[in-house]
Formats: sequence, structure tokens, C-alpha cells
Amino acid sequence: MSRLTRAALPALSAWLTEKRPLGFSLTQTQIAVAASDGTSWVSNLGHDEFSREILTMLGNSGRRIWSEMAGRAAIRLARTLNLEVGELDWMSDVTTARNVVYPGVPFTPNNRGAALNAVAAARFMVGLTADAPLPTRDAVLSSCAQEKLWRPRQARGWRVDVALLERELAAATTAQARARAELGFDMTDTSTASGSAAIHEWLARVGIAVVDRNNNPSLVRDNYDKTVIPKTPEAAQAWATFRRVRSIASRIGKLREIKAALRGDRIFSTVFIRSTRTGRGTVVKPALQNINRDLRPLLIADEGRVLCSLDFEQVEPRVLAALAGDTAMAAALEAGDIYAELAKTINGPACLDAEGIVTAEARAQAKAALLGILYGKGIPAIASSLGVDRTRAKWIIDSMWDAYPGLRQYVDGLRADMIAGTPDLTPDGRPLPRVKELHVILNHRIQSSAADVFYQAIARVAAHIPTDYLFLGIHDELVLSVPAGRTEFAKRALAEMNTVFHGIPIRGQAVELGIAWKK
Repeated sequence: MSRLTRAALPALSAWLTEKRPLGFSLTQTQIAVAASDGTSWVSNLGHDEFSREILTMLGNSGRRIWSEMAGRAAIRLARTLNLEVGELDWMSDVTTARNVVYPGVPFTPNNRGAALNAVAAARFMVGLTADAPLPTRDAVLSSCAQEKLWRPRQARGWRVDVALLERELAAATTAQARARAELGFDMTDTSTASGSAAIHEWLARVGIAVVDRNNNPSLVRDNYDKTVIPKTPEAAQAWATFRRVRSIASRIGKLREIKAALRGDRIFSTVFIRSTRTGRGTVVKPALQNINRDLRPLLIADEGRVLCSLDFEQVEPRVLAALAGDTAMAAALEAGDIYAELAKTINGPACLDAEGIVTAEARAQAKAALLGILYGKGIPAIASSLGVDRTRAKWIIDSMWDAYPGLRQYVDGLRADMIAGTPDLTPDGRPLPRVKELHVILNHRIQSSAADVFYQAIARVAAHIPTDYLFLGIHDELVLSVPAGRTEFAKRALAEMNTVFHGIPIRGQAVELGIAWKK
């Protein structure tokens, strides 16, 4: 390890021309740059010109320099040294690269000091270059470029309507108190063993048991749709009450999370690219990807700006039709509403009202069948969500398979690959986690391809706009924050998102939202 002084800068300059790839690390007190051979340079971090000079030299070297959590490091350095975060774009994110190469694999950095952290970053990239196939390396570079796009927004933060936040929190807290008085206990309390036990006991009185896949008691939201509700008025009423009160609890939790994160009237979440098993991204601390639609207006544009957005329509069925090459599904999508078309295919004229329009009930059943296949729901879960018996639920699912023979053939191919142990890859060659459940593999294929389509769409839009216009990219919706007089320009830029994926159009309509984020 070499200590960086002003006199050592010429030696650092020469070293930078010889070594690749390079790692970088920022600790509370130091910055370091290192190579995979273990050589490194370390300097104390100060609010001074020398630290800025070091960073400028690294940027001017023309080398791609890799750091864990590069976005956070760049934002902190920019604030400390009074720089624009874009001046630190030479810093690429090892965290994003790892998410691409090892999807869904948890990783906790071992903070061993600035120099060793930087060496570890460089060595990871050496291994990636040596072992990863070209499509994976391409996915790493494009994903890291995507991560850099969101740094200015993270540095600026998201403005919150604090008055609305307080009103919503007060209303939710009042609803919680009413529910507690109505039930005689606190159904919002799942943080204690006694609270959870009381909820399970209350449900058991009407024959309801919420359990996980191992049949253990669980109040996790993912298990609700798989819960079998007895066909009694008491059970139906109890389940409706349970869902209502648990929704209140979730709402209070989200509002408190946002309030706790406030710095003035802003929150400063972190955007992670490719952070889930499928390659979808997340926005965390506070989390924004799971905010309820009716709470979206909490996030507002800066003064003098408005929000515009484009949300892809029916993206998951469209991606599935493209992957499966199912012509019947493609035709239903082109007709406009795949769920209505599927309902007509399943039920025929019986599902039409007096005006020849598919009834809401028939459409809901068709949608539940299709999405149930996508998300691995079984017959009991679909029967429960639709309020029909299992015989009817099975008939709906079987009818859907009959309607889309190309989808059945595609799923049969996935099953054969799973049995053979074939590596699971996206169409572009990005690796996916190896799993043993067919419905999970299908869901991974759909979500991963949808993520690729979305990230590519963001990149196309970003090529036409100032980076500070980017506001939020959640699920399949991109939101821009633009000066009030630039909304038509923003909508034209958002239209660049529309594309064709394996012959299937993926599209949405650009709209002006106003000052607040909303659906």
C-alpha cells in the first residue's frame, strides 16, 4: 500500500496507465484505488483541493474504475467535495455487476479497510472478465450504465408532500384505533409472538388458517391468496375484516417509513439495478416500489416542475406471448384486452352482457387464470380469489391452456430444460437463478425479460433528455420531472419507450400527471 501525497501524484499517474481493471473504495476517512495484484494507493479524505485533484486524476485516466455501492460513494464524495455527481461517472458499480452475474445471491461486503476493499473490487472484475460469457459481460456494462443514470436523482432526492403525509398518517392511525376497539385486540400487531398468535386464533374460530408452503402459521402477504376460506358467511366476513385491518397496518408502516426518512421535505432513497432474482430493480430506504397507488401523490415534483409518465400496458402477457410464440395470445393482445378476449374464448357468448361486452366477472376469472399461471397459483388459490369451487377453477385453467396451445408447448419445453438441468438464461443470455419449481422458472423468464425491455426503454429515453429529468422507474412505469413548459417534449421522449419484443408490441401512452405522482 502506498500513501498518496502530492509528490506521489506523478507515480500514481504512471501506475494508472499500467493497471487494469482498477478498484476503488471509500470509507469514513479514506479513499483508495487498487489493482488486482494487490498494489494500492490510499489517501485521507478531506474537504480539500487535494482530494478533488486525486478524483480528477482518476477520472481523466480513461479507465473504468469499480467500487462497491458506487452510486452511494459518488453521491457522498460529491457532497463532501462540492462536486457534481456526474463528475464521478468514471466510478462503475461492482454491486450492480455482481447482481447481474449472481442473481438473487445475497452478498455482504466485508469492510476490511479502504485498500483491501479496493483490491477486492478489482479482483472481482478480473474474475468476471475471465469467466463470464460475452452476453453476461454486455449485460453488466449496460446495467452499470443504467445505474449511473439514477445518481443525480438520488443526490437531489424526492420531494414529499409533508402535509398530505401527516393527514394520511393521522387518518390511518384513527382507523387502527377503531379496528382495535371493534375487535377487542390489535390485529395490526404482528411484531410480537402474542400479537400474531391472537390473530391466528381469531381466524381459526371461523375455520381460516393462514399458512406458508410448509404449513406453518404465517401472516406474510404472499400467503393470503393461497388461503382457503370456508363457504360460510362468518368466514367471509372475518376474512374481509382481516384483509381490511391488515391493509391499515401496511399503510401505517409505509407512512411511518417515509416520515422517518424525511430530511426537510425530501427523502433520499437508493436505487438498485438488477437487485432481485429476476433482474428487476428496487428503490429502498425508504422503499418506493411497494407504495400503494393511492399513496403515490405523496411524491411531488420540485417547484416549477410537473411529472409526466409512461406505463407499459399488459406487459407481462405481452412478454409471455413473445417468449412462447403463441399466435392466439398475440392476436388477443392485438385486439386490445387480452383478458376480455380470453373470457370470450373460454365462455363463448355466455360471458357477454346485453350490449355484447364481456362481463366484469368473466373478465376477472380469465385474468385470474392467466395471472395465476404466471405467478404459480394453484387451483385452491385461484378458486379462493374468484369465490368459486375448485371444479370451476380447474375448468377455467384447463380452458385457458386449451386457448393457448403455444403457451402449453413453451411451458413443456421449460419443464424439459428444468429436468435436464439446462442453465436458465434470458433471451439475451443474462443468467437467472437455477430453481426446481416450474412456475418459478416461468415467472423468472417473464419478469426478467420485462426488466430487460424496461431498462432498454429507459436508456432510449435518457438519450433524449437531461439526466435530471429522470424521476422514478418503478415496475413498468417511467416518470419524468420536467419544467412546466416542457411537457410535450417529455411525452415525445417517453414515446421512445415503445418497442417490439420478439414480434410483440410493448407500448404505453405518455401522459402528464401534474405536480404529484399518481396513476
